[in-house]
Amino acid sequence: MAILRHDLEFFSLCLDTDGVEAFLRLDGDIDVDCVEALNDAVGHLT
Repeated sequence: MAILRHDLEFFSLCLDTDGVEAFLRLDGDIDVDCVEALNDAVGHLT
């Protein structure tokens, strides 16, 4: 199950799935590692 939490310190959304954390910055600056982690997380959900 995915847990979404808002991280005020980094102004980001944190997707935590099976120990995988992906940080999506609200300013649009998305780290490549975060994209890969998000893709992995989505893979676990589907």
